[in-house]
Amino acid sequence: GVHRVIGLGDSFIYGVVPIAENFMKVTEDELNAAGLPAETVLAGVPGWHGGNQAGWLEHTGLGLQPDLVVLNYFVGNDVTGLAVGGRVIRGTLYPTTSPQPLRHFLRKSVLFLMVETQLWLPLRHRVSPPEERIPPPDDAPIDDLYLYIASQYVPVFEREPDDRTAELWDESLGHLDRIDAMCREAGVPWLLVLIPDEMQVDPVVRDQVLARLDLDGAAYDFDAPQERLRAFADARGVPVLDLLPLLRDAHTLEGRQYVPNDTHWNTKGNAVAGRAIAEAAAPLLR
Repeated sequence: GVHRVIGLGDSFIYGVVPIAENFMKVTEDELNAAGLPAETVLAGVPGWHGGNQAGWLEHTGLGLQPDLVVLNYFVGNDVTGLAVGGRVIRGTLYPTTSPQPLRHFLRKSVLFLMVETQLWLPLRHRVSPPEERIPPPDDAPIDDLYLYIASQYVPVFEREPDDRTAELWDESLGHLDRIDAMCREAGVPWLLVLIPDEMQVDPVVRDQVLARLDLDGAAYDFDAPQERLRAFADARGVPVLDLLPLLRDAHTLEGRQYVPNDTHWNTKGNAVAGRAIAEAAAPLLR
């Protein structure tokens, strides 16, 4: 008598807020409050893209006999890939790059990744615990790491994308087609949720990125990815939820919806997304 909902995605699903405030848990709470008993499965790993998501759904997710699959598509690295090098091994993300040349070289080895992550780092933290990170204030300017990550997403918004970006789009949409085919064959409805990048929601952040990268804003259309994805979904009869206008409105009324210099939602952003997904999911479950 309980509806099982799979929340499929990447680091947005994994989250940077307490799990009770995760947007898919907000969705679960909203559905239960509306009289639709539901449980959500958080199926997201930092660094995952459509290929990882399709593979997990095929080999594990559909075996859970879900009543609904909610695919949370982030228009940033779901197209371009990770801005910071990483490799997912058995569900865990391992960093494969480093500013230190020797470590950068050693991280090409899977054995080194395992030893560093499972043995050396825990031992170092036990001897010298890391200081608790204090979140920056909402009005904090973007830092260098955020700028680097944002620079990797900018091509997604180009009015005239280059050949490489066009290839990445084709690859990403191919993963969505694979997920659509699997869900149809299994008789499981799925909902495509479009997660915007912060540059699309917060004009201050967008202007800072463009200014520091010395880019002409006229060369970019910050609504284009959603338009493309909505057209893709409409052509296949896939229900789609575009969170961009909702988060823009929430930003105007309530302030920042993303953790500063992080690219992920804060508690407010998670709440907006969770409520909207519950509203879109309810008729599919009924």
